[in-house]
Amino acid sequence: MNFNTLTIVDCFLILFGLSIIYATTPATKTTTKSIVSCPNDQQVCGSTCYSPINQTCFNNNQLCSIGQGICNSTCYSPQVLSLPNTVCLNNNILCYQGQKLCGTACYNDYYYGISLSQNSTYYNWSVILYGDGSINYGSICFNNRLICQYGQLLCGNNQCYNSSNQTCFNDQIVCTIGQMICNTTCYYNASQICYNNSILCYFGQSLCGKTCYYTSYQICYSNNYVCSSGYSICGTTCYYSWWNEQICYNGNTLCYSGQSACGTTCYNPYSQTCYNNQILCTIQWNLCGSTCYDPNQQICYLNSIPCTIGSSLCNLTCYNKITQTCYNNTTLCPIQYKPCGNKTCYYPQGQICNGTTVSTKI
Repeated sequence: MNFNTLTIVDCFLILFGLSIIYATTPATKTTTKSIVSCPNDQQVCGSTCYSPINQTCFNNNQLCSIGQGICNSTCYSPQVLSLPNTVCLNNNILCYQGQKLCGTACYNDYYYGISLSQNSTYYNWSVILYGDGSINYGSICFNNRLICQYGQLLCGNNQCYNSSNQTCFNDQIVCTIGQMICNTTCYYNASQICYNNSILCYFGQSLCGKTCYYTSYQICYSNNYVCSSGYSICGTTCYYSWWNEQICYNGNTLCYSGQSACGTTCYNPYSQTCYNNQILCTIQWNLCGSTCYDPNQQICYLNSIPCTIGSSLCNLTCYNKITQTCYNNTTLCPIQYKPCGNKTCYYPQGQICNGTTVSTKI
């Protein structure tokens, strides 16, 4: 086309065509800050496109449905059909409207429009019926961490109790009215007895150390062990001594009839021998130090080391004179070998000893 010869009609047609192209191109909305392109009917929330008709953007990073609010990072609906309105307390905890926070828990502190406090004198207290059918008793918050029903009192720092049928002991234990306390346990003194303020027993029982027992058919030994009547005590074991099936040695070792005691071990004297009341050996064996040995096959050196008959001793080690030689009572070498230093043996026919080093002859 020769632009020098354009007519008025040509110019009109060109402008008309450009307007058609522009009208059929989708419109976009660009934000350089978030580098996010959204259609014209949408907006940017953080890095996400959203429709303001259906959603609300909070803090430029949280999307919630229209009509919802945000509490901490949670979307919530302030009004729900048949339920109390929801509110966000301290921008962190969701509660029903009219509730308060006790630490991180929601509670109701009112009844019939009366606001209750920790020092309130109102004790006749009923319920509030919510639209969801739940019954929420009015409550009181102690120390901003413990919720009790109104009319209750605080026992210590961690328990609620009803003074009409409960009692608080030592500011820490809650018992039923009429009960007493034994250490940390509630009990009825009509059927139980507390010993030393720590152990509960039933009527008819006495205390044996820390154990309850019936004196009518049990016996307490050394204020520590309970056995049935007719039984004796051997160490920590109850046994029936009348039948002579068992014998108690030294007051602590219970053995069967026919056995003896070696220290605290029962043994058969027909097959074993007890040495020094602590070591058991096979019958006819002797003791060498702390080791049992057979005198028919071994000999005891220095009253501590048993060796095979025919063996000798070299530096507390048994050895055979036929196959070994002992040098200076310190070093054992095979026959025809000699010591090189104190620990190494060498063969003179093919090796050389230089101080403590052995090398092969060249």
